[in-house]
Order: sequence, then structure tokens, then C-alpha cells
Amino acid sequence: MVLRVHSLLERNKKSVEEIRQLIVELKDDARLKELAARHLGWPVEKVGEIRWLRRSVDARKKGHIRLVYRLEVFSRDERPPQRLELETLKHQCLSWQDRPRRAVVIGAGPAGLFAALELLRLGWQVEVIERGAPLRERHFTVAEYFKKGVLDPDSNLCFGLGGAGFYSDGKLNTRIKHPEVSDVLERLVCFGAPEDILWRHDPHVGSNLIREIIGAMADAMVQWGVGFHFHRRATGLRLENGTLTGVETVSTQHPENIEIFDADAVFFACGHGAEDSYRLLQSHGVALTPKDYAVGFRVQHPQEFIDRSQYGNDVGHPALESARYRLTANLKELERGVYTFCMCPGGYVVPAATDTRGIVVNGMSNRGHRSPWANAAVVATVSERDWGDSPLASLDFRTRLERAALESIAARRSRAEVPAMRMEEFLHGKKATVPSRTSCLGGCQPTDIASIFPDDLVYALKAGLERFERKIRRFSSHPEAMLFAVESRTSAPLQVSRDRETLQSTSHPRLYPIGEGAGWAGGITSSAVDGLRAARKADETFSAL
Repeated sequence: MVLRVHSLLERNKKSVEEIRQLIVELKDDARLKELAARHLGWPVEKVGEIRWLRRSVDARKKGHIRLVYRLEVFSRDERPPQRLELETLKHQCLSWQDRPRRAVVIGAGPAGLFAALELLRLGWQVEVIERGAPLRERHFTVAEYFKKGVLDPDSNLCFGLGGAGFYSDGKLNTRIKHPEVSDVLERLVCFGAPEDILWRHDPHVGSNLIREIIGAMADAMVQWGVGFHFHRRATGLRLENGTLTGVETVSTQHPENIEIFDADAVFFACGHGAEDSYRLLQSHGVALTPKDYAVGFRVQHPQEFIDRSQYGNDVGHPALESARYRLTANLKELERGVYTFCMCPGGYVVPAATDTRGIVVNGMSNRGHRSPWANAAVVATVSERDWGDSPLASLDFRTRLERAALESIAARRSRAEVPAMRMEEFLHGKKATVPSRTSCLGGCQPTDIASIFPDDLVYALKAGLERFERKIRRFSSHPEAMLFAVESRTSAPLQVSRDRETLQSTSHPRLYPIGEGAGWAGGITSSAVDGLRAARKADETFSAL
């Protein structure tokens, strides 16, 4: 246990203490208050509210699983500081009588929404351009895709209010250390997220709850003055004497309906599934750089198997959630890494295409993690040696894989079905088969998944799976382990170049590339943080003019 260093006398004088690391045996979890008091040298009756700052599970030793807490402990006579409340945020957004600066945000995913909200709070007039649909309509189009294979290329699992994170695990964990992370999480709590996201090691809200949170956030933003323009796609940047002045858009439902939005600053927050947006930027000479990313497939195991592999005989303890895993293999001899990504305990595999000419898979799970299946991406890194050195070659490489996935299915009953096979069949070159029931919501067809990828990637993926077998016994040999292809949207294939200080495009001042699609974030929280930071930086820049 590590504590802030205070003498015993100082501890008794202070009415609040922080315990940076308190290790608790599973059997003692109900005695947290008593244990905190003991380690602080306080009598139990002195302890008032205990705020959890972080809670994680140390499952490195099976049969000896422990909980690790970071706590803020208040005495009975100390009132904890109040967290951000919705009314406070509302007051900040509505306190401006005049809004002299105008921003256009392209994309209503996490980066775009948090940029728009912060700009509004800072006194900007904000318009959000989103090619997809609002909440209820988007949910209907996605349901049609799952049930009938009818794909709307402008409103689907990637495009629409909330972005790609709207249909995912609702994961909020991030490796970035920006102080704005707490700002993002506190605002999500204001709009209905459970408070446990503030302290969980792997915070998540689930695909079902993230929809309610984003819906409440968008409704509030509309009431406070943000203009949302759905079913409208950006088709051009407006420039005057080399200065960005606005955005040209077209209605996706009525192509003859073209509208210009003037702007002092434009925030490019499209997701990395928007291939046409990259081509739009290139056509305007916006600086783009190919970047390394990773491709592979989704793996599925019974959740009970994963729980048992991680928790041993402690499976089922009320303090333990559905188990997760994170596996890596550094294949130095192949100059590639293979790793698991976006693990969804108690979840589902979902088809997530944005183009009728290709197949993409992703993973999602609801708040309760009640599916009997666990899934995760297993991906291998790819780089310039895989695609060459032309400007959009990294994007074209991804597109070829997604189209190869579609072509690999000979007899497809539904356009939502994806290629699938058992993991042991992939590893040993056997004929593909699939069980009668899987977690894939759109259905699947038995397919030789190895035929989708170049040979060197197949070799790397097989080598990675064999390494994972050493870390989780039977991971690759479990008879119910399945593969679904193709997982190709792990991160953006391109980065929209920007100045690290101003966060503006290096080629087009007043253009702010933000979020995952611009290659500057990965996941809901880091994308939201990036949007928040860019909004604050823009306000700082324009205030100095």
C-alpha cells in the first residue's frame, strides 16, 4: 500500500486523505471503510464519504485475485467538493448575449459533439453537419441492415449521430493522460452516464446506454443553440484569398439541395469510415499523410471460458465483472506486431460496412454484458511496405481487403452476412464450417478467411494466435473459437496533418482536423478530448486576433 506521506499528527489534523493504492482481498471487499480507516490511522467513526478514484482487478495470480483501489477519504465533518452538474453546464452555454464567431463542425461523433459543445460554452455560434441520421431514424436503418441486409451508405453503424462509437461497447478507457479526460467523463455523467465511469479501470456504458447519453446530449445542445443538419454531406471547402471561409454541403436525400455554411473555423471530425471525405480533402490540397494501422478479424469465444481463464475458481464473485483480456505478440522476425483490440465481454460481432461493395466487422456489447459470447479483434500491423507510396495507398489497401471479404462469400443470403470459420480450421488449413448459432448479429457464411489476406499477413496472424495460446491456454485451440472477417477499421489509414501547437491544418489555416477519422485519436474518450482541446485552442487563437 502506498499513501501520501504525512506524519500521524498531520493525518489526524486533515479531514480528507488520498490513498493512492489500497490492495484488498476479494473476501475483504465489504470491509473497505474499515480497511481505509486502518491504513490512514483514523478511527472508523471518523470516516465519512469515500470517493473511488480508481478501481481495478489484479488477476495475475489465479486463486489470489485482489482489488486495487485509489480512494479519496473524507472525514464525517468534511463535505466533498461538488462535481459538475448539468445546470452549471447549461448556464455556461446560455450566458452569452452575443456570439461573434461562427464554427462549422463536420461530423457528429464524439470529437465533433464535444468540440461543438465546448465552442458553444465559449460563446461561438455552432452548426454541425452530419451525413447520417438522428438517433431514432439511425436505429431503424441499422435494424434494417441487421435483419434484411439493407445498407444505407450514409446512415449506418458508422455514420449518424454519435458516430461509430454509438454501436460499440461504449468503451471509455483511454491511454492518454490529458487533464481533459476528466472533463469528458464528467460531462457524460451530466447527460446520464453512470458515475462509475469516473473510477473504473476499464469504464464502459454499453451500446444500449451510450445511445441514451448521446441522445440526451444532442437534445440539450439543440435547446442551447447548436444547429444540427442531418442527412447533409460536406462536398467542398470554401476559400477566399487562400483563407478558409466555409463549407459547401449537399442533402443526401435531395442531391439538388446544396447549401453553403459560412465559418470562421471548420472542424473536420469525420470518422475513419468516410472514404469520400479523405478524397474530398485531397482534392482541395489538404495535407494528408498515410499512417500505419492494423487489420485482421474478430475472434469469438464463450464468455464462460474467458471468465474461467482469467479468474479461475473465483468466477462468479460479485465483485468481478465479465472478464476481459489484452494480448500482444511482437513478431520481430516478421517485423510485425499482432495484438487484440476492442475486446467486448458478453458481446456480439456486428457487420459494420459503409459501402455495399465491401464487408467490415466490429464488436459491441450492452451495459450488462449478458451475451454468452466474448469477442475481440485480432489484428496485425500494416505499413507502407504493404501498400506502396502513393498518397492514398493506405486507404486503397483497406478498401481492397473489404472488397475481398465480400468476394470471398460465394452464396450470400443477406448483404449483412460476413465470412466466418472456426479458428482451428484457419490455423490448420481445413474446410470452413460454422455452428448453427454465433454472436454475429447479421449472420455469417463459412468462408476460407485466409483467402482474403495477403500470404504474409496470414502467416503473421497465425503466428500471433499461436503465441496467444501460451498466454491463455486453449485460446487458439478451443473447439468453439470462431473468426469473422474483416476487421479493418482499427484506426484511420491516413492522418490529416496539423500543427501541434495551434491544432490547425498545416496546409489550410482555420481547418481543425480532429478525432479518430483525422488520425489524431482512437476511441470515444480520446476523440472527445481531441475535440474539446481543439475547441479551446481555436477560441484562444481567435481571441488573440
